[in-house]
Amino acid sequence: SIYIPPSNSPLKSNLFCSIAKFKNLIIVGDLNAKSKLWACPMDNKRGLELETVISRHKLHILNNNKPTFRKSNSVLDLSLCSNSMQGKFQKLKVLIDQISDHQPTLTTFKISLDKQKFDINRVDYKLLYSTLETTCPTTAITDTDSVDLATSELEESFSKALTIASKKIT
Repeated sequence: SIYIPPSNSPLKSNLFCSIAKFKNLIIVGDLNAKSKLWACPMDNKRGLELETVISRHKLHILNNNKPTFRKSNSVLDLSLCSNSMQGKFQKLKVLIDQISDHQPTLTTFKISLDKQKFDINRVDYKLLYSTLETTCPTTAITDTDSVDLATSELEESFSKALTIASKKIT
């Protein structure tokens, strides 16, 4: 979640400078950026800068065309996500609430966590080690995307090896 005051111009935020470091990214906030791309009546400088950030990092705008700012009928509160999170996006709802001149939004994702439980005393460690030796990924780590990929592959390999080498608790 992020708030960028209207007085901060141009768009200078550590968050936007470090977007490339994250594979699974969700940004929700009052960005005070106007663009016709997200159904504002007109563009402003920050909106055009944000369009460039969105394009450069292949982000997805999740907002529908419903305004979030009452005074100008604009969409100033945005929900954005990386390509890897778009398939998990379910809906964005602009809530009708009178808490400020902005209407709150509710952005929903479906994220499932499939965690398995194992009894550490029932693991055949010899089998675990030998399975890991044959299934461990060898992805070269050259940039932030490859770190994410290698981490994911390592987690998957370890989970499979642990399943083979132990009996699950139900």
